[in-house]
Amino acid sequence: MIASLAPFNNLPNQYRITIDGEQKWFAQCGLETVTISFVFPGKAGRIDAPCLDCGVPMWFVMKDGVITERNSDDIRFFVDVPVRKWYENIPFA
Repeated sequence: MIASLAPFNNLPNQYRITIDGEQKWFAQCGLETVTISFVFPGKAGRIDAPCLDCGVPMWFVMKDGVITERNSDDIRFFVDVPVRKWYENIPFA
């Protein structure tokens, strides 16, 4: 069994992916959820996940790389490494 292959995770986790009303996918991490719309071109994909800081439910819908709906204007990602330094340590970033 393959447990994880970017951007998907085969094990249930907090990053739920729903395509055409069917929720059977999970993402590896919050940042990788935004790549899902490119895996399913022309389809709206909904991502549901809790805030890892406070637990508040968040969701957004993307289609072809554009966020079309969201439950908050305050959804952000945090990575402890500046983007310009990601290639210096890809596994950590």
